[in-house]
Amino acid sequence: MNENRSLKILFIDLGHFVNDGIFFLFPILVPFFAKRFDLSPLMAGSLFAIFYGFSLLLTVFTSINADIKGKLGESISIGLSLMSFSLFLYGISYIIQNNYGVILIFVSTAMMGMGASYYHPISASVLTHIVPEEKRGLHLGLNGALGSTGRAVYPILMSTIEAYFSFQISMTSLFIIGIFISLFIFRELKNVKPPVNRTAKEHLKLNFNSALLTLAIITFLRSTFSQGITAWFPTYLAYEKNIGLGILIGITMTAIYSIAIIGQPIFGILSDKMDKRILFFTSTFGTGISVILFLATSSWLSFIFMLSYAFFNFTGYPLLMSITRDYSTENSSLSNSFIWGVSNTGGMVIGSFFPSLFIKTDYSNLSYIFTVLSLSIIVVSFLIVLLPKVNRKSKMVLF
Repeated sequence: MNENRSLKILFIDLGHFVNDGIFFLFPILVPFFAKRFDLSPLMAGSLFAIFYGFSLLLTVFTSINADIKGKLGESISIGLSLMSFSLFLYGISYIIQNNYGVILIFVSTAMMGMGASYYHPISASVLTHIVPEEKRGLHLGLNGALGSTGRAVYPILMSTIEAYFSFQISMTSLFIIGIFISLFIFRELKNVKPPVNRTAKEHLKLNFNSALLTLAIITFLRSTFSQGITAWFPTYLAYEKNIGLGILIGITMTAIYSIAIIGQPIFGILSDKMDKRILFFTSTFGTGISVILFLATSSWLSFIFMLSYAFFNFTGYPLLMSITRDYSTENSSLSNSFIWGVSNTGGMVIGSFFPSLFIKTDYSNLSYIFTVLSLSIIVVSFLIVLLPKVNRKSKMVLF
């Protein structure tokens, strides 16, 4: 029994590696598409909107379906397969190269967005059901570490293979890794949770309340402003900092994403010792002020504030899942999807597209836009005082 449980935990952790690897690789791929097909900032912004938009539109449906039918592992496998196959199609688009290649990129991006609607809300529910409560913190920490490792590894892996071989081979290689993991998840994570004997309407009513609504509004605002920076950060580095689209940008983004491997356990330990609302404020305020200092400095000092931005930003969203658990009446995929899927991803849709409306053809306005977005994040951090205090403790979900 323990061996079987360990195997399930291993594959759900590897699923996080693949999911976050692809999810956070997407903003790095956009400047590749922009250069290859001469896409305007508006078209590049449309790719962001499609990716996050499809994830937003489907997340509640996929979570309800997984909860009611008890198909948690199978649902995660489907999501990872869709995301992985979209990478393969990106590689094909480079071969086609003409307008049909552009169309294929948009279709593939929609497919990737569909796949992205599955993992986060459903995997939190899976871990709740297969991990004993006294060991949950440890396993959630390992799960978060694997997700952060995926964010860090995929950019450098993609850029290295692309530099020494080709973009097509890099996409095909990552496709094979993702499909391999998704097939094992499908086999090992069947029937991890029994079906729920209630209608979709009853399930919706049971898993939403005023505290979650307040959290959802704050999450949406934070996500909107921070995603406007996160989505366009690789483009800013490539065009404004003249890093280019070679190995260097992969190394830089790997350094940024690697910070979460350190930051998540720190926030996890603190979450058991202090009010999570204070941590949420610290994470949000720290994100905004770090970007402002990054833009205002240069050389090694700028690099330090860039890592500071990553530390606060990429360890802030995991905290949402822990606060969600405190406010929800049961540990369901649906409660998670309201906050992570609807609010967070909804903010990603608007935030990722918003800068494209103000960027000129040479991307020269990004510094100004980042400043406005950073100040907005700081304002949002003070809204966290509106969140109600909870008496019970719950382990932090380390995404």
